[in-house]
Amino acid sequence: MSDVLQFAGHGVVAEGSAEKAIDIFLKDPTRFDLVLTDLVMPEMGGDVVSERIHSIRPDVPVLVITGFPDRITPEQAGAAGIRRIISKTAARKELYKALEEA
Repeated sequence: MSDVLQFAGHGVVAEGSAEKAIDIFLKDPTRFDLVLTDLVMPEMGGDVVSERIHSIRPDVPVLVITGFPDRITPEQAGAAGIRRIISKTAARKELYKALEEA
C-alpha cells in the first residue's frame, strides 16, 4: 500500500504495528495530513486507532481500509471518528479519490 501511495505522489510513513504507528504520530502530530489504517489488526482495530489518533489531534482525517466492511457500521465508524471506509478490493482510483477528499 505504501508503494501505491508513494507512486501517486504522497509522502508516506508506514508502520506494521498500530502501537508503533501511534507512537510515531505522538512524536510529531502536525507532520501528518491524514491517517490510513486497516480495520482488522492483531493488537487493536482501526476504530481504536482512530479514537487514539483523535484524542491527540481531533482534526486529522482517519480513513480505514478493510477486507471486512461488515465488521463496522457507519454509526460505529462515525463514533470512532473514521471519515471513510474503503474496501480492500476497491480500485486505486477510488483510494486516490478518498485521499483527496479527506
